[in-house]
Amino acid sequence: MGAAENASSSPPMNPGKVAWTAGVCGLVGVGLLLVAGLLSGGRSAATKSLGNAAATISGVVIYVATPLLALLASRIVRRNWQAIVALEGPSRDERALRLLAFRLLAVALFLALAPALPGVVTLSMGLCLQQAFRGGLSLLVSVAALGAIYAAWVVAKLYGWIPGQNRWRIVALSVIPFSLLTLFGLLPIGRYTCLLWNRAAYASKTLTFDGDSNSLAQTVIVPTLESSCPPGKNVVWCSSFQLAWNVLRDDVVGAPLQVDDAEAVADRLNAAEQSIDDLEGDCVYAAAGRVEQGIIETIRREMATRFPAHRLPDFSDYGQDGGILAYSYLTVQVPFEYPFRPVRDGLTFRDSEGRQTEVEAFGLWEAYQKRYKNMREQIEVLFCRSRDHEPQWRADEYALDLCRHSWPYQVVVAVVEPNESLGAMYDEVQKAATESRQFIDYEGSSRFGANDVLKVPEMLWEIDHRFEELIGKMVTNPGVGMPIAEALQTIRFRLDRSGAALETDILAHVLALPRDFEFDRPFLVYIKKRRADQPCFVMWVDNAELLVRR
Repeated sequence: MGAAENASSSPPMNPGKVAWTAGVCGLVGVGLLLVAGLLSGGRSAATKSLGNAAATISGVVIYVATPLLALLASRIVRRNWQAIVALEGPSRDERALRLLAFRLLAVALFLALAPALPGVVTLSMGLCLQQAFRGGLSLLVSVAALGAIYAAWVVAKLYGWIPGQNRWRIVALSVIPFSLLTLFGLLPIGRYTCLLWNRAAYASKTLTFDGDSNSLAQTVIVPTLESSCPPGKNVVWCSSFQLAWNVLRDDVVGAPLQVDDAEAVADRLNAAEQSIDDLEGDCVYAAAGRVEQGIIETIRREMATRFPAHRLPDFSDYGQDGGILAYSYLTVQVPFEYPFRPVRDGLTFRDSEGRQTEVEAFGLWEAYQKRYKNMREQIEVLFCRSRDHEPQWRADEYALDLCRHSWPYQVVVAVVEPNESLGAMYDEVQKAATESRQFIDYEGSSRFGANDVLKVPEMLWEIDHRFEELIGKMVTNPGVGMPIAEALQTIRFRLDRSGAALETDILAHVLALPRDFEFDRPFLVYIKKRRADQPCFVMWVDNAELLVRR
């Protein structure tokens, strides 16, 4: 009797009409959004004002009215379940039930797509959902996603009562994980998920170069920052070789190393200021000792504990003849807090000899848009100047910290005049940045402007290099008297829109005009621990040999 009464009674409010109203609201909101887009392109202030008003109203309709009506309709169905599905008797109206389910499903799909479509566009730009939906809008998007989940669950149950509607039930259930992904993307972890997504995309890319340095025609690896830079060449330096030299000098020999026929290189290595103190302890390892005293086993044991994922070189060839062995390993990850945009059309890089090469690049333009606010604010302009010291004209030299929030390391790219060594170019950047901080308006000039443009080439390479200037030379310190049998350094470097990664082991004034920070010509890139004086990686990019080609 109770069931019959429920079947004959009507719910206090018709859920089908409420769902229909929610659908109409959604369509009206989309229509207003299209109108806003058309009006925002107008030239007059009145037209743009109307466009902003239409955009505001559309947002309220899409993210407030529609989800609230969808939640109301779904709630009515759940509260009056028996009356709606008419579990007993001939009064069951399957047509009305199908119509109600269809309307609710349409609203659930709309609410799932409303936040997802902008999110997909945002992700395709290399950003994350947090940059598309900030502040209060994140809360409204969350309400829309929750409305989609609740409505989809109710629709799935409704279709369970209608024969032959299993495919629509599957569609309804698919809305739930889709909306959960949207909610996940709005959490702080969503930003790191986007970062991992970008890294995974680049992990599948082919290295620009992977092999021995002898195969490189336009790139040299140098042992010290003070080594001379040959013209027309990329020049790469990494501190891992210096760290191995330091432990060999300090922990084994106990004095500056004396190397016959390589005195100049040895003197520079002995006098170099770079040390393990320039790095965080959890990202570097260096050890040296005599083979007969078990240094190989010590390295294997300690590296397995500290860096278990790293594959060590084969030490078997060095364990038979005794002698002294030095090893160092360095890994630095510098993720950008907000990944940059990929440059879809690439960048034309012109090397020091005027050759042009199309390369992949990342950066930021149209920075005035609100969605790029966080990305814009993470860039710090260390200095920007013209060679004739007239900063109001086009900048000839500039340096940028690509993410001021990265800690403890920073990635700096700089367009400067080539110099005799990487150390001289690095010192020039440090000097110019220090001088720039003396300006009264440094706070303003260091900001990346809303109309500024940034484009940086991508790099992804791995190089094995033997320091032939040292191999075979005799270490003549008292008590040593042994030749250097091997001096092998492997460097793997990545620079892309998500950040920079280094892995290596060894056997001014605000410009009145928009500024273009395009690294389309030779430039310097280095990685340095913040508050440290010495870098751990410096590279002069003279040509496109190691850049990612288009």
